[in-house]
Amino acid sequence: MKTGIYLAVILGAVLLGVQAQAADGARKEVPLIAAQYETRSIQLARRPQASRHRWHLLRSARQVEVWNAGESQRQRWQRADPGAIEYSHLFTGARKSVDYTAGDLRSLGRYPDWKQLTGVIDPAVLRQLTRSGQVAVLGRQAERYLGQVNGVDMEIWWLAEVQLPALVRRVYGDREVSIHLLDLQTGEAVSPSFADSGDYDHLDYADLGDLEADPFVQQLQLAEGGHRHH
Repeated sequence: MKTGIYLAVILGAVLLGVQAQAADGARKEVPLIAAQYETRSIQLARRPQASRHRWHLLRSARQVEVWNAGESQRQRWQRADPGAIEYSHLFTGARKSVDYTAGDLRSLGRYPDWKQLTGVIDPAVLRQLTRSGQVAVLGRQAERYLGQVNGVDMEIWWLAEVQLPALVRRVYGDREVSIHLLDLQTGEAVSPSFADSGDYDHLDYADLGDLEADPFVQQLQLAEGGHRHH
């Protein structure tokens, strides 16, 4: 059975179409952080088109969850150690989870960079831009970076204190794609919580081929290619 993997496309090397090699090295432990973003896409043509949607990121030192506003699905990455990242696609309404081991992710060519998961953008992209002053965002000071990466004009407002972007803008041709930080909570002020999946029905990705008659798995197959990512 051909079954897709519903990984969130974090705005960075994937969504922006920018590829850069990041240096190895673990990021220091960070407190619980919750961020709300809005992704905006503008196509300038004879009939201009624009779209936007909001999504959430919840991050601890060893876990990241991402979900679109108003949807009953979440995407979770967990790191047992620097070399073992596992992924779960949580269906909070159905109380089911499709779980991928580190080996599954590698075989699918989807093993992520932990720094990019926790920081939204590829750190190597930031290093290719030039610092250009500071801007105030949500009561914090962000470092503004400008430049080109692989010939693409980019602008990033980087909140070094929390290792997250307040703005990422990419302009190429007649299209602009950007994300905007709308809200940020840290430490004890964080109100969202990680999904409690302890009582979920957990399905191993490797076993889905044996479950083609399961209605839930059939729905996954039908949804393949049609699920909106970040």
